[in-house]
Amino acid sequence: MDVDVHCTICGSSEARRCACCHSAAYCSLECQQTDWRTHRLLCAKFSEQAQRSFASRPSPTHYLAIFFPMDKTRPSLVWVDTKKDNYEVEPYFHPVLDQLLHIPGNDGYIGRGLRQVQGNVLRGRTSWQNTLNLWFLDPDVTPRNITTNQAIHGTIPTLIGDTWGEFIWKGPVVAVRGRGPAMNHATQLI
Repeated sequence: MDVDVHCTICGSSEARRCACCHSAAYCSLECQQTDWRTHRLLCAKFSEQAQRSFASRPSPTHYLAIFFPMDKTRPSLVWVDTKKDNYEVEPYFHPVLDQLLHIPGNDGYIGRGLRQVQGNVLRGRTSWQNTLNLWFLDPDVTPRNITTNQAIHGTIPTLIGDTWGEFIWKGPVVAVRGRGPAMNHATQLI
């Protein structure tokens, strides 16, 4: 068992990392099989990054994120740069998402929303040691040409799209994991 590694499904500390990508961990075959429909979407991509030892990281201010494009059926791994917000009392680094959270045919800035997820009720975890930060286009200002996100709600049934209940994601979405209960500064981005 790996030290300080928790099962992706149940949170047990008795977990082993996925032999292929080393990004997810499971305490049992049952937990691994439960997560497979979702994990298989990115397992090979994480494995490719691990083989390159993340040597392709453009700079120390870049962090790995999962990009859910609006018009493709699979998510992808992308490097996201960050910039410091000088108006915060504590240093807070914002991801630079202009190229990802954009829809062709819309000029200028499109408003954004942030949803911070700190647990997974479906998997029996009301809290978790880290936070999942989901960046998306502002639902109150509907840009032209926005459609349902195919990487989340596309043709492949997965827990990614199935766990949001009645909520339908529209436009591109970017997911970044932060260490701790809230994303406070760049060193906490993972």
